[in-house]
Amino acid sequence: MIDRAATALEEGSSLKDAAALIAVSVTTLRNWAARHARLAAAMPPQGTRTGTGRPSTRTPSADDRLKSLWANPAYTLRDIAKALHVTPATARVWARKLGLPSRDGTAYRRQYQRDQHPGAPGKRPR
Repeated sequence: MIDRAATALEEGSSLKDAAALIAVSVTTLRNWAARHARLAAAMPPQGTRTGTGRPSTRTPSADDRLKSLWANPAYTLRDIAKALHVTPATARVWARKLGLPSRDGTAYRRQYQRDQHPGAPGKRPR
């Protein structure tokens, strides 16, 4: 039974077809491959998920456009985001990933320490 699946995989069948040939699930076939060398050798590599959800619209040309718009102080973050057809938050994230300086001159970090926050315990406004 396992040899039939291994032969099917070696001949180019898909993993789903090989599993159906011997009436087991793809998961079962993968589990069996851990104990059977021939089947393991015939198995295609298991894909890795690089991301979930919506594909990114960030492209090299979008990166170049962002860099040129970001360097011009006449454009606001909202203007840049509209030009790139993304939200301002997305434009800011892309800029951070590209290593661009923040638009307001501050670093990409918390502006104050947690205990200095106006809402921190002991510093409540009256």
